[in-house]
Amino acid sequence: MLGALRRPFFSLRRYTAPTRFVDEFFKFQNQKPGEPVKTGRYWNVRDLRTKSFDDLHKLWFILLKERNALYTEQAHVEKGKDMVSKERFSKVRKSMASIKVVLGERFRLKEAEAELAKTNTPKQREKALDKINELRRIMGIEPYDETKALNN
Repeated sequence: MLGALRRPFFSLRRYTAPTRFVDEFFKFQNQKPGEPVKTGRYWNVRDLRTKSFDDLHKLWFILLKERNALYTEQAHVEKGKDMVSKERFSKVRKSMASIKVVLGERFRLKEAEAELAKTNTPKQREKALDKINELRRIMGIEPYDETKALNN
């Protein structure tokens, strides 16, 4: 009876992807220095603006793992040899910078909207709305409409 209670209802092994732990940082050992590595382009700001926060969060950690793998590769390369792919460093760096830009834009927009909620005078309100609309224009979002905001 007690043995049946201790047994899990379902096994997590069936539902989780296998992890490779440290092996993920040694991808480069199967590649030769003269062999080209196929890589895509970096994530630019325009692409990332459409992504949700969760997607950006996942992408950030994927890029972080890739950056760490590249540092591991760099540490294991002998002094006279070149790395397998140096351009991957810049792609990872640019992608991570793009994520920071997108999150910064979203943060500034939230601050501007909070500032709009605190305004007392029409002049302050107009200034806050201009700031919001400028940020929304940069981000590619339609301008702020007070009538829609009041109806929600």
